[in-house]
Amino acid sequence: MPGQLGGAAAWLRRPGVLGPRRTGEPDPGRTPRRAVAPPTPLPAAWAPCLGWVIGPSCPNRARSIALLLGLTMVSIGQISQIELLTRACASTRSIVENVPREQLALSTPCHDWHVHDLIDHIVGATDFFADIAELGSSPEDREWPSYADGDFIRSFGEQARRVVTAFSAPGAMEQTMVLPTGPAPGSRCIQVATGEIFVHGWDLAKSTGQDMPPDRGVADALLSSEWSSMCADVRNADPSVFAPEIPAPREGPAIDRLVGFLGRDPSWSGGQ
Repeated sequence: MPGQLGGAAAWLRRPGVLGPRRTGEPDPGRTPRRAVAPPTPLPAAWAPCLGWVIGPSCPNRARSIALLLGLTMVSIGQISQIELLTRACASTRSIVENVPREQLALSTPCHDWHVHDLIDHIVGATDFFADIAELGSSPEDREWPSYADGDFIRSFGEQARRVVTAFSAPGAMEQTMVLPTGPAPGSRCIQVATGEIFVHGWDLAKSTGQDMPPDRGVADALLSSEWSSMCADVRNADPSVFAPEIPAPREGPAIDRLVGFLGRDPSWSGGQ
């Protein structure tokens, strides 16, 4: 089922997940934020860019993403969107920093992905969101390295700083940016980025036997916002494109309720 693609989705071609490995480093050149052209069709198999909305089976769910992005996202609680993104990046960075190379072959809660693939996705997604916040879209001719083959700790730190800085720029929340499903305002894209980075951090922690860092309100902010009702609408579509919700105790950690809501098992333990 087709979605939409602009230059912003080129990072989905990154090595180790959707195709053969490629060489070369990302183009370091950056240009001022600019108007973007309408996107072109995206094959459904390229959907994993926003796997945080689709539960444990991360790839190949373009329809759920299209439905989600067709709805309006709103500000989340009393915490600013920039602060939530900053906290999500800090949480995931503390996890990435504690992944030794010998764990790259371990399994993850994301279907068919190993830790190597998950790190490629986390760093690539953060790089991608920084691109669209800086430029409006991600350049069509970018080449995406396998971040996990290099210094992925440094790479994630650099991209996390970029994405927070770019979304913090004056006018960024009103700027049109190209997601894989089409143009959307920055105020919507930043929320997608926050969920993507934060929930995949949980995936990585579970995969590598780490404890999740203190949440600092990110999971609660997502769960108490319109975001949760949007995800419920996607789950109720016919046919369903969401993994069934796995209820978690209300008195338990908010992160357990968040990942359970997304169809992940809070008690998942793989890493083999």
